[in-house]
Amino acid sequence: MRMIGRIGITVALLHTAAFVAHGWAHRAVPVDPTTFQLYFATAIAGLAPVVAAVLLATNRFRLGGGLLLVAGLAAVWFGIANHYVIASPDNIASVPGTPAGELFRTSAHALTATEIAAIALGAFLLGQSAGDE
Repeated sequence: MRMIGRIGITVALLHTAAFVAHGWAHRAVPVDPTTFQLYFATAIAGLAPVVAAVLLATNRFRLGGGLLLVAGLAAVWFGIANHYVIASPDNIASVPGTPAGELFRTSAHALTATEIAAIALGAFLLGQSAGDE
C-alpha cells in the first residue's frame, strides 16, 4: 500500500474517533439530533470514512479517495451549518461551559479538521490514481 493510502486510513480513523467522541458529547450535554441529522451523520460522517479506510487498505485508491472526498464535502457542509452557522442547540455557542460542553466543542472542531483533511486527501488520491483502477 502506498504511503498516501496509509495517511488516508489514519485520517479516516481519527475522524471516526472524533465522531464517537462527538456522539458521547451529544448524549452528555444533551443535544438531541433530529431523525434526519442522526441518519445523515451516521451514514456520511460515521460509516463512509470507515468504508473508505477499508477501500484504501485493499488498494482501491480511486474509489476510497472518491468516497473520502464526497463524504468529507457532505459532512463538512453539514457540520459547519449545524455547529457554527444555524442558531440551535447543536451550535457550539449554545452548549454549556461544562466538561461535556467542552467535549462537544472540541469534538466538533476535530470533526471539521478531519473532514477538511479527508477532502484534500480524497482529491489527491483521485488525481494520483486515475490510471490505477
